[in-house]
Amino acid sequence: MADLRKKLQEKNLLDKPTAKSWAKVISLLGIVGILYSAHIYLPLKFGLLLIPITALFSTTLAMTGHEGVHSSACQSKAGNTSLAAIVFPLFAGLSMEYWREKHNVKHHAHPNVINKDPDIHSWPFTFSEEEYKASIDIGATEGEPAYSAPERMSIRPTLDVNGIWGGYTGEGAKTVIASEAHAKISMRLVPDQDPDEITQLFKNHFESICPESCKVEVSIMHGAHPAVTPIDHPGYRAAAAAMESTFGRKPVPFRGGGSIPIVTSFEKILGLKTVLMGFGLDSDAIHSPDEHYGVFNYFKGIETIPHFHARFAEFHAG
Repeated sequence: MADLRKKLQEKNLLDKPTAKSWAKVISLLGIVGILYSAHIYLPLKFGLLLIPITALFSTTLAMTGHEGVHSSACQSKAGNTSLAAIVFPLFAGLSMEYWREKHNVKHHAHPNVINKDPDIHSWPFTFSEEEYKASIDIGATEGEPAYSAPERMSIRPTLDVNGIWGGYTGEGAKTVIASEAHAKISMRLVPDQDPDEITQLFKNHFESICPESCKVEVSIMHGAHPAVTPIDHPGYRAAAAAMESTFGRKPVPFRGGGSIPIVTSFEKILGLKTVLMGFGLDSDAIHSPDEHYGVFNYFKGIETIPHFHARFAEFHAG
């Protein structure tokens, strides 16, 4: 880690552009001030046209404050604190200030420590269905009654409705009878399931339950075979040992799903198992508007990968 930091410093990649950050903030404040004034004094129709531009500059200003949250905007602590405490919450919204307190203050005080770091949870070690339901605001978990919620979310197949639309969906009421409706559906497969077979079974079932007064069309998009890497595979063992070396805790194997079709291609064509090493957290809110990734885990990832290569060579040779 020290060698990496030295190399980054030699290339000036760790320099913090204090003057540039404040010049950017002052310029953006001026632009946003002009835009806000325009919203107040111009007719409404012009104000509506300016909304996307105002949002763009306000978000850019908030993200400059976000750089202060991560102490990367200024050389001084006071400068970063000012941007983090004033600019960021003012333009990102009070909900983002809550996230800053939770993630950047509490998480960085106890990174990856269960029951102290709010960015991680003890699940799957001690799964609480009540906590899980509250976290995503649902009244109950549904699925195969013979399996628990963690099992249904990990080792069992799923059928997911990704989106539904049809008929009149605009503002207000309209007595329209929809002439057509659409839905996008995906399925998570598990070992011994064939995507072509499952797709055909779904298509046949959907067509069989269609009323005679309607017609249904199923458009097939794409699919991939499921893949699992056993925990006794040299790749998994090397990854687990590497993680333990850097994080100081032995990883607990837990199966999860993801759509990465090339993994099965590697297995079918090259005969190779794949190890996907991720360093993000559930609370990183991946693909959401406030997606984020902790610098702590970024550097831990850099530190872990060389250990993986060393242990993989060791286990594979054995």
